[in-house]
Amino acid sequence: MNVGKEREEELTYLEMLLCQPINRWEGFDLTQPEESEQNLRVQVLFTGIAIAALGLQPDATPEQQQRARAGIVAALERMVQRRIWAHWATPIDREGLVPDPIGGGFAAYSGALATLLGLAALLGEERYHDPPLEFRWSSTWRFSYTYAQLVAMLAAQMRADHGGAIATTNGTTTPSAMALVLWGVHLADHIYGSEQKSAGQRWLQVLREQLVLRGPRLPNRGVFASGYHLKRRKATLTSKPLEDVMTLILMAPYASELTRELAVRHWPAVRQPERINSPLLLTFSSLLAVELGEAERATALSLTASTSTEGSTSPNWIEALLILGRAGGMPRLPEPRPAKEHNDGNVLERHSSGL
Repeated sequence: MNVGKEREEELTYLEMLLCQPINRWEGFDLTQPEESEQNLRVQVLFTGIAIAALGLQPDATPEQQQRARAGIVAALERMVQRRIWAHWATPIDREGLVPDPIGGGFAAYSGALATLLGLAALLGEERYHDPPLEFRWSSTWRFSYTYAQLVAMLAAQMRADHGGAIATTNGTTTPSAMALVLWGVHLADHIYGSEQKSAGQRWLQVLREQLVLRGPRLPNRGVFASGYHLKRRKATLTSKPLEDVMTLILMAPYASELTRELAVRHWPAVRQPERINSPLLLTFSSLLAVELGEAERATALSLTASTSTEGSTSPNWIEALLILGRAGGMPRLPEPRPAKEHNDGNVLERHSSGL
């Protein structure tokens, strides 16, 4: 197929998912609980990353860049909807606390927002510098953050914790949530020429020392401990294959060598793809293989995974992951840019994206 035509078709497919009326969710799986690694937040996140990856291709036309920019804006508009963060905010509100999903510490959510905002900025989107994003919980509670303020909040929260972690729920965090936070901060540093990523060094040390599993590779002893309790400073004893592979994918853009080193423990989980009944695990694993340049493994896994969407007459968000793989994987970080004077006291003044 002609590359230009294929990209146009892929953009159209992702637009059907992201740019449909805001109250419609065709192609997304609304049955997944928040505790699932494939909850609605994750679905919107990776679909947004996929469309950004198409717009950031070196040979993308101005029109394709504009379509990708509109798509990631649509992803952000979906992400700020109350239904995406209500699972976290409801118990907080019931306890009489402030249900602020950014300031209150919801790493999986704020990290996803920081990542999408960073990719939007790389595509030349300016709207999230002023006015800010708004999060409406009730007539009493409304919160707003600019991109700069959100990234500064993440950096401050990491610096405030002994292990450099930010909680997601019940005083715990996950490797994938923190991987998102670190990628979001790295993106901001590359866009602004700032040094907020230094706040994540303690977490990377904790990850290596406490969450990376060692010893024999057993079914529930894959790559990472699936959770970390901030106050107890202890990790869980078991892993989850989806959590493992998602974390590795999200780490790849800013920690490629560590990702390659740790991925060795993941591959046994998908050694026999034809016997795996989780298309999502196969698809994410294929994407990881793309990140590591393992073309043969990526092809075998994606071919098996793609059978799950064959014959579908409507868009399916899992196809967005396959599109992301065909685009070469996660968008790469651009070259760092020199810092300029402070903008609002939080993040340095933004340079032109060059797109």
